Amino acid sequence: MASDREILELLEAIAEHPALEEIAKDAGMSHERARGLVHQLKSVLGRRMKQAILVIDGASKGNPGPSGAGVVLRDADGWEIDAMSIPLGIKTNNEAEYLALVHGLRRARELGIERIRVLSDSELLIKQMTGDYQIKDRKILKLALEVGKLRRAFEEIAFEKASRSVTRRADRLARTASHTSEAQSEDS
Repeated sequence: MASDREILELLEAIAEHPALEEIAKDAGMSHERARGLVHQLKSVLGRRMKQAILVIDGASKGNPGPSGAGVVLRDADGWEIDAMSIPLGIKTNNEAEYLALVHGLRRARELGIERIRVLSDSELLIKQMTGDYQIKDRKILKLALEVGKLRRAFEEIAFEKASRSVTRRADRLARTASHTSEAQSEDS
């Protein structure tokens, strides 16, 4: 499936392509009207891209053990924009959850997302991010401070507890990454 960025680039090429005049004529409209419609579609897609849903999960085999992060970014309509499976080395499950959040927020920022809804099946992470639970672990506190810096890049950010059925794809990506971490630690 094409990314939203690729679609925007294609729409830009269509708007400037000489064949648009012939296509417009076949559709019974002026070249300028067709060009305007392509730009309007590009604008709508661009606005839609400014908001996203970030689905995250972390996995650790052993706690601490070989770990991975799974990140899935979806547009406001639920279409997948991007997905990542990130080997993390030896980490605890909570560290893996936070690192999935860090990687996901970084990627969302790279894509120009301004408003984001974070979904995780980790009650601890969600409650810590919403201020309902204190963060006592020093490693987690360090990661939470990094998340705090990343949060400032967004106009709006919300954290929600999600069921495992919602985070299933992120979970698979995290588990795949943890297997990669395990293989890397066995090779060392």
